[in-house]
Amino acid sequence: MLDARQSAALEPGIRMDIAGSVHYPGDGNLAPDRLMAALQRRLAAAGAELLFQREVSGWRIDGGRTIRAARLDGGEEIEADEFVLSAGSWSPGLARGLGLKLPIQAGKGYSLTLPQPRQSPRTCAMLTEARIAVSPMGGALRFGGTMELSGLNEDIAAERVRGIIDAVKLRFEPAVSRSLPLKGCAMKWAGVISAITTAFKPDYSVDHAFLAQHAKWQLEGGVDGIVALGSLGEAATLGFEEKLAILKTLAGAVGAKPLVAGIASLSTAEAVALAKGAEQAGCAGLMVLPPYVYSSDWREMKAHVQAVIRATPLSCMLYNNPIAYKTDFLAPQIAQLAGENDNLHAVKESSGDARRVTAVKALCGERLAVFAGLDDMVLEAVGAGAVGWIAGLVNALPRETMALFNQRSESLYRWFLPLLRMDTVPKFVQLIKLMQQEVGMGSERVRGPRLA
Repeated sequence: MLDARQSAALEPGIRMDIAGSVHYPGDGNLAPDRLMAALQRRLAAAGAELLFQREVSGWRIDGGRTIRAARLDGGEEIEADEFVLSAGSWSPGLARGLGLKLPIQAGKGYSLTLPQPRQSPRTCAMLTEARIAVSPMGGALRFGGTMELSGLNEDIAAERVRGIIDAVKLRFEPAVSRSLPLKGCAMKWAGVISAITTAFKPDYSVDHAFLAQHAKWQLEGGVDGIVALGSLGEAATLGFEEKLAILKTLAGAVGAKPLVAGIASLSTAEAVALAKGAEQAGCAGLMVLPPYVYSSDWREMKAHVQAVIRATPLSCMLYNNPIAYKTDFLAPQIAQLAGENDNLHAVKESSGDARRVTAVKALCGERLAVFAGLDDMVLEAVGAGAVGWIAGLVNALPRETMALFNQRSESLYRWFLPLLRMDTVPKFVQLIKLMQQEVGMGSERVRGPRLA
């Protein structure tokens, strides 16, 4: 048992605010990648042949219970005199093919690693009250949480990640790099993301309670994520602090689903500041727009959007809407941005021309996820290779929107088109908010210069 002074002596470079600690001098840790590399070298030196990126899918058994060969995923077989089954969590599935039942439960560990921490302890530590393990690993610093027993799945429980982040921010603020998000989940650019409207009270202040309710209602209807502060969100009528408050409200409402912040401003400096604020609010991604009012040549527009993209490590979507913003990002320019910015992962194509989807796909392939940006071109865009849809009418009709995207039904599309076309006219905000009011999920209230 060590008191506070003795504990501090173990880590002279770290300021501690503790009553004491329990020290286990014999404890240590290892880096899994170094362990596996060492094992591979030992096995290779012993004459073992290693097959990488191959999966055992079953067995060939001749009479009785004699295993003659292991079948690989490509149909190839490997024969041997003896087989050792050591596939970890995957062992029970393979064992069932042999008539065996292995009582093994898959465990999922959650951790965050800072590659270049500002400060780092020299020894491992367990923060028992926070249930966090702190491990220095070859210059990096890893924070691990508790094990989750949930079977074989790749789902990420956002609350577990947030629990680690909150504990780290509270107890290790000096060590945390700026690139560590405060909360949120990983961004996956696919499916239907709602361009959520901004709800206003009768005095035209933001109705945060309803905003959260509206987001949850859409997500319960199957929507894959929320993007705030876009054109439909009346971002041009919102102040900077209002925008940050909206993002914080929605970050608390979306749960495990991603929240994307629309980034648009009159100036590059304010757009960069908003992007950084969105990161701190817990957004998973950014939708980067050209500046309001000013439209110019490629050199200036590239400099503006690139400054926003590079302001944070968040995954970014470029918003191309030449009709509304008078700036047209052509496929070669989009490809250039993608080549120079690793965190540009998607583009919202709102030119109204489905051939633009084909052009971007031809130059970028799978490098960028292309989204339909207008409601009345979704099936055409998907047919050309789009993998997602930034939707508007989803604010009033989430289940119908999801059915259309998932089923790709021509008859449903024809039924929906008169409503979907509301998304493409100058008064699209008023019309979609009116639809919300008609279905009992919102008000037609808008901020000036728009009138209900």
